[in-house]
Amino acid sequence: MSQKILTPADREARQDAFFSRRTLIRLLIPLIIEQILNATVGMADTLMVSSVGEAAVSGISLVDTINILVIGFQMSVAIGGTVIVAQYIGRGDRENAASCSRQLLHAMFLLGTLLGALCFVFNRPLLSLIFGKAEEAVMANARDYFFYSALSYPFAAIFSTGSALFRARGNTSISMLANLFANILNVAGNAILIYGFEMGAAGAAIATLFARIFGAAVILVLVLHPRSPFLIESFFRPAFRKEDLSRMFRVGLPNGADAAMFDIGKMLLVSLVTVFGTASIAANQIGNKIAYFSQIPAMAVSVGMTTVVGQCIGANRPDEAVRYTRNLLLFSTGSLVLTNSVIFLFAEPMIRLFNLSEEAVAIAVDMIRVHCFTSTILWPAAFNTAPALRAAGDSRFTMIVSTLSMWFFRVGGSYIIALWLGQGVKGVWYAMYIDWACRTICYLTRFFRQKWRKYQLI
Repeated sequence: MSQKILTPADREARQDAFFSRRTLIRLLIPLIIEQILNATVGMADTLMVSSVGEAAVSGISLVDTINILVIGFQMSVAIGGTVIVAQYIGRGDRENAASCSRQLLHAMFLLGTLLGALCFVFNRPLLSLIFGKAEEAVMANARDYFFYSALSYPFAAIFSTGSALFRARGNTSISMLANLFANILNVAGNAILIYGFEMGAAGAAIATLFARIFGAAVILVLVLHPRSPFLIESFFRPAFRKEDLSRMFRVGLPNGADAAMFDIGKMLLVSLVTVFGTASIAANQIGNKIAYFSQIPAMAVSVGMTTVVGQCIGANRPDEAVRYTRNLLLFSTGSLVLTNSVIFLFAEPMIRLFNLSEEAVAIAVDMIRVHCFTSTILWPAAFNTAPALRAAGDSRFTMIVSTLSMWFFRVGGSYIIALWLGQGVKGVWYAMYIDWACRTICYLTRFFRQKWRKYQLI
């Protein structure tokens, strides 16, 4: 294959790359560290609670599916909104970037407060509706954990939105440091409330609540600082512009709907898993936590993709958006080769740390080892390409593909493979891999055909 001859203009363009290699590294490293912190605290929560039995682990597992739905919806709407902010930054329009940042932060706080109030008031009915088949000991722990989790939703909204806004500006260190101190507080609170006061699942939830309050306070102090680029004089005097909100929610709401439909499907699957007994619930929970740990660098790429592609599109440099997306996909795949190799070798000793029964250990080990192979091949294209498309404004397509694939292949496939074919909880994971394959085909086809270039958000 002949090598392309670069013109002087080509050489100049390469020297003036929108993101240098050093800039990308500085962007990704804090994101990776932040993901590690999230995974570590999640596993620490489960390890500490596991000392009081599988019922507590299972109860937290059930509520976490609701927490992931609510907080994931909030975060996805916020990240969708920051696509507009990132594009304004790429264009060099600081005034509109600051205005949209202010409005998004206020809107997301109101949304978090509304969702928190609904979940707080309807604690028992929601749990009974979704997880009514769970054992009573599991449900008792779930009710305690959900009570305090709902109180934390407004603070999670502030933290996730403020962090996303800083990331849109290319500053990923702020959210990493705030997360670090919040997670230290979370682990310390767990130790005191679970071991000292023997509060079990409720203790873990209270520790998380105070950690989220702390994280939100830190982010607000930084956002409201006089030297902050967000130019917010007072958090308690919101001002909205219909045109700005329309632009942000044009991306944010499909992104949030995508995340919500995805997480609702996962909730149904967790409900399906309860049919197979406590050992399967616990194995599924621990398996998901270890799988999350293996995907940390790849998930950091997903978060960073919004900043990189969004700024390139805002600067009217779509060719660079393509190049950076390809490079980040390669990085994501390489990271999965490394992490999954380690986890495959040490799967059983890692799972035994959680004090599971022998039945649960055997199930979890089998699921994780299969996951190591399939996620390396399918996960990057299935979950790193979509943020690039959304950052370019192609959020409707990603929402449609994600929703149809989730419900047709993962949810529908789970009932067929897990129930009708008798594969149990493992069948739920097999259906997940089919879903990933569908996403991979659809997103890569869309990306390389470059239909996303036609969208203009600002």
